[in-house]
Amino acid sequence: MLSNHDRSRLASRIGPDRVPGALALLLTLKGTPTLYYGDELGLPDAPVDGRHARDCAELRAPGLGLGRDPQRMPMPWREKPAHAGFAPDDVATWLPIPSWAGQFSVESQELSPRSVLCRVKELLMLRRELAALRRGGITMLSHHPDHLAYLRGGGEDVVLVAVNLSDRHQRIAFSGTGRALWSSHATADERDHPAGAVDLAPFEARLFSVTSDKWPVPVTA
Repeated sequence: MLSNHDRSRLASRIGPDRVPGALALLLTLKGTPTLYYGDELGLPDAPVDGRHARDCAELRAPGLGLGRDPQRMPMPWREKPAHAGFAPDDVATWLPIPSWAGQFSVESQELSPRSVLCRVKELLMLRRELAALRRGGITMLSHHPDHLAYLRGGGEDVVLVAVNLSDRHQRIAFSGTGRALWSSHATADERDHPAGAVDLAPFEARLFSVTSDKWPVPVTA
């Protein structure tokens, strides 16, 4: 998992630009992934003043920043209502929902193919369809400070995962070829089919189906 109700939300900890890549790691590494509600929306922490504080840590030591209410904001479902579709407008929610919550709502993100929510849904469908991502082994290809690349699966069923960890473009060259499956940045019709290299935009993550009989080996970074 990347977040829970005791820690600041992912987007607030690492920044919104890094969220799609982090979610790609969560949903392609070995193990059973757990999404803390709102991470699939890129939802940040929500400020909670002392008057609305509920968490015992904040109530016992006010003003020290120990409260965990900011990462427990109610889920924003809709864009327009006062409580973002979480509760009727005339009902007071346990924790306040800020006015900006609607822009992160499920309703608004479902309409945008480039949203964090749509990217996560695409990854979940790939994980469901590809045994390599559910049960396959893992082989690390590159663990450079600026990028990470690894293979999931074995035999003919192999998925290459490449993640740019930096705010600069990165190119990773490989000896093999692959078919583009997913990108955190590009829509389906913009994803090229690489031959021997992966070009990554800042903080971009990409998945490829490796179809050659020889697994790719990184030759440059």
